[in-house]
Amino acid sequence: MIFTIGEIHRGTRYRIKDREKAVIFQEICTGENVTRKSISHKLKIRPTTVSRLVQELLDEQLVVEGGRRRVEKPGRPEFFLLPNKNRLTAISIYVEGRKLKGQIVNLHEEILHEDEITVGESVENEEFTELFSHFLINIKSKIPPQSILTGAGVSLVGTVNSKENLWISCARWNRINNLNFAKIEEVTGVTITIKRALDTELKYRIVKNRDYRHKNILLFHWGFGIGASFAHRGEVLSSTIGRFGEIGHSRIFESDSKPCRCGLTGCLETEAAIWAIVPPLKAEYPNLSDDEREFTVFLQLPEVLKNNIIANALRHVSAAITILYKIFYPDEILLIGPFAENRLIINRLRDSISSNIPTYARSSLKISVIYGGFKGSIYGNTYDLFFNELRKLLIVKS
Repeated sequence: MIFTIGEIHRGTRYRIKDREKAVIFQEICTGENVTRKSISHKLKIRPTTVSRLVQELLDEQLVVEGGRRRVEKPGRPEFFLLPNKNRLTAISIYVEGRKLKGQIVNLHEEILHEDEITVGESVENEEFTELFSHFLINIKSKIPPQSILTGAGVSLVGTVNSKENLWISCARWNRINNLNFAKIEEVTGVTITIKRALDTELKYRIVKNRDYRHKNILLFHWGFGIGASFAHRGEVLSSTIGRFGEIGHSRIFESDSKPCRCGLTGCLETEAAIWAIVPPLKAEYPNLSDDEREFTVFLQLPEVLKNNIIANALRHVSAAITILYKIFYPDEILLIGPFAENRLIINRLRDSISSNIPTYARSSLKISVIYGGFKGSIYGNTYDLFFNELRKLLIVKS
């Protein structure tokens, strides 16, 4: 985040002095032993302009002065300029298994506080609203004094209408239906933005990898459910109805007819999602859980690929990713979820996909793995919150 502050006014009708204030703040956030003089020298901005804009940053408490720097010539000693890291904070909440995980994050992507709650499978709108509100209020109480809370970014699974702040549905908690976060905002006093977890994870990867801003990137999740997110030259694509990349609820082979949690039959998830394959697997592994982290451990068993249920799931997912590739032709495919953390499964996926795409595309396609779940969502949830607040603060007042 701090490496892109200088671009914060891009795409808006900004003034030169506003951009100067932004790049000065970025230099203070990312540089070492930064002083007014070093800023002027490095950024080629007049000393009087630097002094005036630094004073605004000091007044807004975005910046503080540190120890004095000695100067060889007689005159006023220089003070080091340091970012006030906790001046701006955001709350980030994401889903892992059937848990909500919450963090307080500052502008420098430092986690100041963490908490989590477990949400039962049978939860409905009213109970979830109450649980979530208490959870958010508790996290909010841990915000550092003098900090500006920019809001709460929430990444969710299932169908998410971000524009209306409406969580339409999800397989994990299938009794949740058209849950509006407006009531939670009213109860907690916190501005909330909701997005799909896949989208916030991909957003994080794009911010961290500048090369992704010039490429087409496909993120594919294979876990409790199955879904995808896609970015074209750094822009994460979406729809107006809260769904995108729903390959998990597409029929891959015509013969499939099992009922899906979405209400249709024959969806990919019925053959390959954790929620669908755990029940039949329990005949051989009676203690098997549908929790993604526990299922990751199960997939490390040496005999797992010999299981017909897993082999069938692999066949379906391989076909699904191949279809997505031929639709989007991404430069890179990012795989995330329990299955992606098994090296043998990934090798088989790579071989299968490579053999089913055009020969001219095989050498250019890169397939990578994201380990550890949706940790990137912690920060992907907060980028827009910080940007919106900084856009206001980094407008020159004088």
